[in-house]
Amino acid sequence: MEITLTTIHLGSVKRVVTLGINGKDLAHEYLLKLGRGNQQGLQSILKRLSAIAEHERFENKITYRHVGEQVFEVKTKSGLRFYTYADEIAGLGPQLIIATSGGKKGNKKEQNTDIAEAKALRRSYFAAKSQPATTLNLIPFANET
Repeated sequence: MEITLTTIHLGSVKRVVTLGINGKDLAHEYLLKLGRGNQQGLQSILKRLSAIAEHERFENKITYRHVGEQVFEVKTKSGLRFYTYADEIAGLGPQLIIATSGGKKGNKKEQNTDIAEAKALRRSYFAAKSQPATTLNLIPFANET
């Protein structure tokens, strides 16, 4: 199995990455889609993630809430959702905020499906990470030295 963590923000406390498992990176795809059709929404999500990455412990129950199984939902005023969880990997620098997937505020069923998908991706990540045969790749931020 192959895990790819693509850096999208490097904060002073945390690194924000998207999660790719065996070449499939739902968070990255979601951000690309937003960039093509909703630039303001993309900037809003990136701004929220940047704020989270600058704090050891970030708390804002309106824009960053726990949805179970250590998965957190990042919300924007326009109803966009982005799902994350935390991890640390020895030798890779600051704590990671791993983005799994995204969605928009639709009906409760769609939102619950998005949350279930994020939880499943988190479980898959930790299961794969614990296997000795798993390859883990960290892709640095574009201007990271």
